[in-house]
Amino acid sequence: MVKVKFYLHRDHYNDVFIFQYASHVFRKLGRIKRPIYIYLPAWPLAISRDIRSEINAFAEYHELKEDIKLYIDNLEISFCKTDHPISTFAVKIQSDKSTLVYTSDTSFLAKDKIATFAQNADLLICESSLLESYGYPEINTHLTAKQAGIIALEAGVKKLALTHFWPEEDVNNYVREASTVFGNTIALYEGRILTI
Repeated sequence: MVKVKFYLHRDHYNDVFIFQYASHVFRKLGRIKRPIYIYLPAWPLAISRDIRSEINAFAEYHELKEDIKLYIDNLEISFCKTDHPISTFAVKIQSDKSTLVYTSDTSFLAKDKIATFAQNADLLICESSLLESYGYPEINTHLTAKQAGIIALEAGVKKLALTHFWPEEDVNNYVREASTVFGNTIALYEGRILTI
């Protein structure tokens, strides 16, 4: 089992402790024989150290870097550093049949880098925490839905799936805004299954 944490903001890494504890329990029950691998950024150092210091874990820890490639069965997993206040990575998962890219949190400063990384992907899962209609500046620590659409267009992806919404906002507002730039746009929600 591999657990990858693309960056260390609490809304993206709290579940790692559940995996750590499960690995501890599963080892005691004889359900797993090898430690789980956890890849995480080295920075912020205090958070990385906290995760690595968990005693109720049967885990092996690895620093996440841009040049790492992981292989699981027929999948190749690669990473691209994005632009966010802390060390953050986009991830690409490729098989012989399809490619999925997830941006993670990023600013629009990383647009060209992400568009190149996601080139011709079948599905781009892109954070779009903000709406241009609220007057956010072009460069922020997150993307607007329109900026997500621009990245999808420049990357030449087949489908854009938006995520990382404010809970009180109607997700259709995000889809409408991104669709002004990139037509094949959907919103993700918990439990939604996509086939690529």
